[in-house]
Amino acid sequence: SRHRPVLARLATEAPPKPTLPPPTVVDVSPAAASPPPTSALVENVFDTDTDTGLPLNYDIDAIARYWKQKPAAVNGRLWDVVSRAAPFFAAVALDWRTGALAGKAEKRAAEARELLTALGPTFIKLGQALSVRPDLVGPAAMNELQLLCDAVPSFPNEVAFATIEEELGMKVDEIFSEISERPIAAASLGQVYRARLRSNGKEVAVKVQRPDMLRKVSLDLFVMRKAAKMFQ
Repeated sequence: SRHRPVLARLATEAPPKPTLPPPTVVDVSPAAASPPPTSALVENVFDTDTDTGLPLNYDIDAIARYWKQKPAAVNGRLWDVVSRAAPFFAAVALDWRTGALAGKAEKRAAEARELLTALGPTFIKLGQALSVRPDLVGPAAMNELQLLCDAVPSFPNEVAFATIEEELGMKVDEIFSEISERPIAAASLGQVYRARLRSNGKEVAVKVQRPDMLRKVSLDLFVMRKAAKMFQ
């Protein structure tokens, strides 16, 4: 699908006559994979994803309308988040009440990182934001949360390479003469491979977005807003 939200980026210097697009960073995400339509058509063509029907821009009302039609998915995700998070917060509350929190700071920080990782991209991004906020979290938590910036578990190579081939319209071995066997970094939204372009021998970094990103992030944002209203 032209509009499925997958992203592969080739970061390299612009060659004189490249086979692939010439910018230093070539964005082959759906909106950039081909020349955009005229401004009068942009809203109609790119406002929703053709596979899911989800809005491609952060439109609170449109997202709410979409997920209100899928209560099973919303309630399932809400239960998943609460059931995973409740034991952790209960343990932290008990530590605080018994005065043991300071002695268990590193342990709880590691558990917080593991929890955010398990909850997925939206919560990993939240952890990344907190990792640079010493006014909100302590040193132990900052150290653990900073691991979420580039040390998140990766998704399978088969999925990543299939994404590259779908977005670029060529086989991986037709595009690259070599590509790393595993990602050199993985974070909340995607993972990065080191590769070499077959067309000109340039070494490049290939960033591939995690699968089903639009649906997961959209659902989490809707669930967060719903939960916030419940606790108001």
